Amino acid sequence: MKKDNTEYETYYAATKKNSKSDRYLLLKIYNKTKALEKIIVLTDSYMRVEIRLIGSERVKRAFHTNRFAELTDEIINAYFDGQMQTMIVKPYRKWQEQQRKYLKN
Repeated sequence: MKKDNTEYETYYAATKKNSKSDRYLLLKIYNKTKALEKIIVLTDSYMRVEIRLIGSERVKRAFHTNRFAELTDEIINAYFDGQMQTMIVKPYRKWQEQQRKYLKN
């Protein structure tokens, strides 16, 4: 999609099973560089990854509480790191290994 001659590419993935579900996880990945370039001078490119937990049951399952006051950076970062391993790093490593095997044959 183009907006003001700038390309915005966003990837979405959700665990939402249907449009009426009120408990799901949404993964959003996009190029943050274009937005930041309008504000500051950059020497590198940046990607933003968001995980949205929709529904108090989903939040409680992830953090073992759904009380905002009980959440800490440590709890949130540990959850985020675990999800990145599960959703991105492990599948990518598996894909890499499959490609290595394919290329050897």
